[in-house]
Amino acid sequence: MQRQQHQRSNSKWWLIALVVFLVAVGGYFVGKAMNGGSENGSTGNNASSSTSSGKRSDSEDASSSSSASGSHTSMMSRHSGMMSDRSSMMNDDRSSSKNNDTTTAVGPYSVSTESMNAVGSFQYRGVNVPASLTLSFNDTSGAGTATFVWRSGADDARSEVYNVMYEEIPTTPIRVFGASNNAVRTVKVNTRIHIEGLKSGDSSEIDTAGDLYAFKNRDGGISIATPNYAGNVEPDEYDVMQEIVHR
Repeated sequence: MQRQQHQRSNSKWWLIALVVFLVAVGGYFVGKAMNGGSENGSTGNNASSSTSSGKRSDSEDASSSSSASGSHTSMMSRHSGMMSDRSSMMNDDRSSSKNNDTTTAVGPYSVSTESMNAVGSFQYRGVNVPASLTLSFNDTSGAGTATFVWRSGADDARSEVYNVMYEEIPTTPIRVFGASNNAVRTVKVNTRIHIEGLKSGDSSEIDTAGDLYAFKNRDGGISIATPNYAGNVEPDEYDVMQEIVHR
């Protein structure tokens, strides 16, 4: 009888141990399943974060590309504006020199044919130079003559007449020996008198020495700049012309 009770007691403890073991095993798998879900959730969150970051990166790249494109467009616009300004400047230059065949005074230092016709003759001072220059123009065509008078004595004079053409040119600085004191100074001109060739008289160096220029002098009158026919200057003054005025 006691032996049977002992066997039943042992069976009871084995049953309890089995239940505890099953509960522990069940708890282990339940916990693992919960941890696995948490890890998947974390992975999903990481993936979502990565996707969001990628979207932000794509957005930033697109914004950067748009900014670069806008900057390039702006640079092209500025370049186009500069080219337009340069073209306008070139047109201005052409417009200031396109009137070479007209008598219209277009520059700030221009002298009209009418003004020179009104003066008539201009006188030289010095030796080995003409005594005077007389200009005469057609006020419509600008064609005219330049008459140089040379004197070797009180009663000995000879004239040389050259065909000339009135021209308006862009503002150009030239150096001249002053008519009153021979001091060198720089003046600006817009009017050129182009010597086309000898019309009558004996040929001299005038037809090969270069053109003449007209300008308004500091006294309010008209001056003519001619090549320095006398020469006798230093090399650094070869470009200096001779100023003559009406006296």
